Amino acid sequence: MRVLNFDHHGLLTQIPDVSGLVNLEEFSFQGCVNLITVHDSIGLLGRLKTLRVMCCIKLRSIPPLNLASLEELDLSECSCLESFPPVVDGLADKLKTMSVRRCLNLRSIPPLKLTSLEKFDLSQCFSLENFPLVLDGFLGNLKTLLVESCHKLTIS
Repeated sequence: MRVLNFDHHGLLTQIPDVSGLVNLEEFSFQGCVNLITVHDSIGLLGRLKTLRVMCCIKLRSIPPLNLASLEELDLSECSCLESFPPVVDGLADKLKTMSVRRCLNLRSIPPLKLTSLEKFDLSQCFSLENFPLVLDGFLGNLKTLLVESCHKLTIS
């Protein structure tokens, strides 16, 4: 299986163990309004290119991500998301698009080294206090940075 879509599954409260889906390239669970937990195995899907976790309004955290093939990470409108998932070595080479737009409770993003990132959307993260630490090469390919309405944001 290469694509798994749980979009708008209103009764889904947890993402189960997906470690057996070694060929998965796209995983989407948008609009799962009752989703509370995501199994740690999601962070170990070595061939995953796209991860969309949008509008999961009860989700508070995402497990650590070690996804060397990831090109798109969208955590937009997960209004209860309190922390950005810890990034284990592996996101730097392929990730082109990342969005945490309207993650209202997100306060910080850990230091990231994303040399291939082209678009980064932090818009309307009202609780975001610090811009992620820029590591070597982070802004090298960045074409679009959106930080609209991040009222608490400081750059240190």
